[in-house]
Amino acid sequence: MRNRLGILMSLLPGMRKHIALVFSAFLILGVGSEAKANTVQRDCYSKSVYVSWYGHAKRIYTANGGVYNHKLYFAASKTLPFGTMLFIENPRNHRSVVVKIVDRGPFVRGRALDLSYGAAKAIGILAQGVARVRVMPLSCSYAYDKNVDIIKDIIRTSRDS
Repeated sequence: MRNRLGILMSLLPGMRKHIALVFSAFLILGVGSEAKANTVQRDCYSKSVYVSWYGHAKRIYTANGGVYNHKLYFAASKTLPFGTMLFIENPRNHRSVVVKIVDRGPFVRGRALDLSYGAAKAIGILAQGVARVRVMPLSCSYAYDKNVDIIKDIIRTSRDS
């Protein structure tokens, strides 16, 4: 195979530069990366959903094996992978929070997430119990770029518990 490639290259000595130039242009222009860009766009979504919160229990283990701390910003989801970070905003008061998926639930029809007491308090839905909020993956939200240090602290705190 190596010998055949050498023969082919010797037959087209002037074409090497052209082939290298075309290949470089493809790399620079990003030809072939359109599918990846579309995938990223499809994964970035903002959705309005109903959430509830669960509260003051101590020494309860979450589905991912950690100990539930009601003061931290955690959430439970039936389908999202553990460790997924979500940006959640209450559209009524524009308060927002970043939560980490650590548990499974809610098992009530029509609700997408269960928030920890701390997360629910932060966005002001304690009295309501159930509220409609706007949810998006953290990597798609403006909070990802503007509050990187805060987010790192949240992640570090979540790992410690």
